[in-house]
Amino acid sequence: MTAQPPGVLSRRSLVKGVIAVLSGLGSRSLVTGQEAKVPGRATDAEEIAKVEKVARDAGLGPLHNTQSAHFLAVGDAPESHLRQALDICEALGEAFLVHFRGRGFTVEYPVGRLTVIALRDQDSYAALLANAPGKDVGGHYDLETNRLVIFDFGPQQQAIAAQAARVNLFTLVHETAHQLSFNTGILNRQADVPVCVSEGLATYVELWQPGVKNAIGGVNRQRMQALRQAEDWIQIGDLLADDTAFEPKTEQLAYAESWLLVHYLLRASSRQPRFRQYLAGVPGSNKPADRTRIAEKTLGPLAKLDHELKDEARKYLRG
Repeated sequence: MTAQPPGVLSRRSLVKGVIAVLSGLGSRSLVTGQEAKVPGRATDAEEIAKVEKVARDAGLGPLHNTQSAHFLAVGDAPESHLRQALDICEALGEAFLVHFRGRGFTVEYPVGRLTVIALRDQDSYAALLANAPGKDVGGHYDLETNRLVIFDFGPQQQAIAAQAARVNLFTLVHETAHQLSFNTGILNRQADVPVCVSEGLATYVELWQPGVKNAIGGVNRQRMQALRQAEDWIQIGDLLADDTAFEPKTEQLAYAESWLLVHYLLRASSRQPRFRQYLAGVPGSNKPADRTRIAEKTLGPLAKLDHELKDEARKYLRG
């Protein structure tokens, strides 16, 4: 079985995909007794109570919680599963900050922990969503609540556990990359971030694996395969102006070009400062004209950028 890549992130929709097999490591209980109250943010105890209410309203339980330095996990998955999920998130977060600081970004973890809802299986996930997620869906990052929701994909794929584990890790990394991008200073959750930018960053990071040095930012050959198979090309100006390309008919090509866009803008030293300037100026309006104006002002003529990206694509496709 080959799981489908994660879905589209937008203000009103969920980012979906299969996620990691969560097992094997120990856990520790959440301690909140000395936690300081941060103005405008729920304490860990308050966040746990909110998530537990949502879960219990969906008929889930018993519930567990645990924490790491920067993440909080709550759900009906075993505590060991919660613990391993946070271990992956922490390791990715460390690599994420190092990588983007090396490319001129000022990135830091937010005050307070990021929430991960970890569920035991697909049935629990469907109950939480009040909707059947589909056989290849295993989690999402919810932009509205700022929570990452995952479930253990293993029970559905016991016969091919090794393959499921690879797909699960891949997608957990993709979704955590969304959460990190929107919480460390790269993207603003209140701005109208084009989907190609948010998905471009996630696909740029998704090749990361625990223990592999410099795993972020490599050539994403899986995404490039969609370019190899495509009969058309989405103009980069169109991709930045609106999100309609992330519909089923063209979404795999849109993902591929999104990866190529972000990879190129972060790889080319002359482009990096412009890309940082562009991200800082992303408009609060979702009007295509506003998106295009900001992009042209910071990235330069989009027709020229489109030409550069086509050249970049040809180089990788020849390799």
